[in-house]
Amino acid sequence: MAIEIIVEAKLDKENEKESFTSFLLHFCKHMYLKAEDYGNHVLIEVCPKGNIEVAYEGCFISMSAKTDLAGPGFHAFVCKFIDELKEACDLSFEVHDHTKYYEERNFENLKYSYFYKWLQEMSQYVIQQKEDVESLCWTHEEYKPLYKEGHIITNMGYMALSDFQKKDIEELAFQFFIWNTIEKDARYYLNCAISLLWESCFFQYSDMNEATEKVAKTILDYLETAYDLDHEIALPIDVYQLLCNIYHREKIIPDSHKNLPVSGYRSQPVYYYFGNWQLYVSGFAERSFDKTTKTLHFMAPYEHANKAWEWMMKANVYTAGSVDQSVFDKIYQAKETFIFTTTNYQANAIVQSCDEFELLRVIYQNDEEVLVLDCYCSDKKHLEILKEWIQHVVYIPIETEEDTMKLHMN
Repeated sequence: MAIEIIVEAKLDKENEKESFTSFLLHFCKHMYLKAEDYGNHVLIEVCPKGNIEVAYEGCFISMSAKTDLAGPGFHAFVCKFIDELKEACDLSFEVHDHTKYYEERNFENLKYSYFYKWLQEMSQYVIQQKEDVESLCWTHEEYKPLYKEGHIITNMGYMALSDFQKKDIEELAFQFFIWNTIEKDARYYLNCAISLLWESCFFQYSDMNEATEKVAKTILDYLETAYDLDHEIALPIDVYQLLCNIYHREKIIPDSHKNLPVSGYRSQPVYYYFGNWQLYVSGFAERSFDKTTKTLHFMAPYEHANKAWEWMMKANVYTAGSVDQSVFDKIYQAKETFIFTTTNYQANAIVQSCDEFELLRVIYQNDEEVLVLDCYCSDKKHLEILKEWIQHVVYIPIETEEDTMKLHMN
């Protein structure tokens, strides 16, 4: 069962929503928290995997936070956040916390009776279903990492199956939860950085766009804070040096500091979700979606804006039988054709030589849908890479919201 806190309140009038949102945004700024207003709800970011969502329905306000992934420290923080919010406004809050931490403020009970018990149940599930389980509580909505034999995909990186079988629950908790203590200590800031490194860092391509830059600089801030709190804690110094060099940032942590090796899921190809399809593409690819044409685009990663393009890919999905015949037309003279099949689709691929690039078009078909991939590349080396990637596409029908949840969580 998920661990969460739910808070309910009521405005006197529905038109007070805007003024409360304005107050809430100011309050979060005062607490050094990032908050985004999306109209009918406000999302407050506390730490990786630790968000507070405030939703409106008429005069009613609902505040919720799922705390099991971030850890007991985040749960305690949410309760403190609620306390300070209650003091700052005139609303009456009804708090629902089945751990009873909000009423009792017993952190040891919260940790051992609820979070460690939850993690123990998750561990038993992994051990019992080890032949079928690839990930545990993976929540990223954009992609799924590659499976690694003998390991489980988590938000804190690959965790060995043997860790779930042999490690003491205390040790496992410090490895799994981002925030396992009541205070924000050095380990908390290190774990925040580790989570971002595994899930979101683009490493040598971190200067590619605003989003990659934001992630990288947040990682640097976390690492420097961890070092400031504990000069002895091991840190991913090689990544720290790489990111500092990219942004010409002064290094606060000495080069001789003890290194903690940390990788990232994006450092290899990953499976990007696209409806019922999962596309196998470089984890460092620059991804975008055109809402008008419903086209998913991928561009080869680049270290700086003036670098020559290497490859790009665009994907479209159609209902079977609704595809315009032009999609199948061979506009240019095909110099190579090949077919490959799986239990869920048949794929027809052609390679066409154009003036300044090679075009690899692949059409995946089954009884339900047609996926069309158009891949462009500047040379034969990248053509061979693309030809490898297209053979790893997966089709998994998602029929219900529950199926989507299973896909992301299990």
